[in-house]
Amino acid sequence: MATRVSLTGVAVSDGYQQTLIVDDSNGIESTEHSVGDGDGTASCLDLGTDGATITGTLNVGDGTNDVKIEADGDVLFVGGGGLHFGEVYVVGNANASVLNSAAKVQFVHFDTDGASNGNITPAHGQDHITIGVAGMYLVTANLHIQNNAAQSHLISVDVYYNNGDTAVANVHCHGNLTGGLTDIISMSVSGIADLPAAATLEMWLNTDSGANRSITVVDCTLTAVQIGGT
Repeated sequence: MATRVSLTGVAVSDGYQQTLIVDDSNGIESTEHSVGDGDGTASCLDLGTDGATITGTLNVGDGTNDVKIEADGDVLFVGGGGLHFGEVYVVGNANASVLNSAAKVQFVHFDTDGASNGNITPAHGQDHITIGVAGMYLVTANLHIQNNAAQSHLISVDVYYNNGDTAVANVHCHGNLTGGLTDIISMSVSGIADLPAAATLEMWLNTDSGANRSITVVDCTLTAVQIGGT
């Protein structure tokens, strides 16, 4: 026989109440939680055994940095609240990268840490973004590339992590550069990656030429946003 036992005397309408469902022979069977939104009204979040329903708006935070789940299902970030994200970038780079098909080359000319939040740490001095917590991340990069070689060649752009150790296989693109300084192309890559904690995301380049080919990545942004757990 199951019995419902309330652990607090706080009204569920604007506070917290925890209820244990106890089986007389097997002990605690499950737990229900109800959390009020703290605004003095009768709206509350009911986290029962069969899921969750919300009436009114639920605020989670310190009053300055909040996540609000509104009655219509919308999610609103206030202050420093939000998803975990980070980026590094460079605009107007003049430093060349020399490529050769013998080995991929890391792009090492980021000069600015972009916006960041939570467990993601941009570090342009190391030309990478550090992932603090394992999870699913949306990884994107945009590049503006100028050919410095007189010859045409095919270049590839990839995102790796941990000093080029592991490729993010679905974040890849390639493009043709014709000979001469006037050949400039724009490229972009994006994909969802399952990344481990402490992964360092980096941009790597390569060419199909067995001889050295010089390019300049004039503009580049590398970004990661956590969108789920793993």
